[in-house]
Amino acid sequence: MKRLSVGSQVLVTGNNVAEALAIYVPSVERMNTSVTIEIPVLEDNGDIVTHTLLIGRSNDLEITDIDGADPALEGRFRVPDLPAVGGKAKAAETSEIPIISPALPD
Repeated sequence: MKRLSVGSQVLVTGNNVAEALAIYVPSVERMNTSVTIEIPVLEDNGDIVTHTLLIGRSNDLEITDIDGADPALEGRFRVPDLPAVGGKAKAAETSEIPIISPALPD
């Protein structure tokens, strides 16, 4: 189990969810964009509920281990589908191909 600090929110989630966010959040920041994502979070009463996070350029994500967490809970935290971020591809014009991808020498 991991404790996430995102902006002013402090949330508890599973190891796999935290690992996915550790990889994903910097990608969102590099693209100068923002997205909303929903992650499973452990509430104080023991319920696991979905929280919506706004991830953008100014988010500082801190992840810390939680000592004494119940390993049986880990399987209840499904890694969410994270939306793709990035540019949009377009087909190159035929005249651009020699510039973009010059011929390889024999």
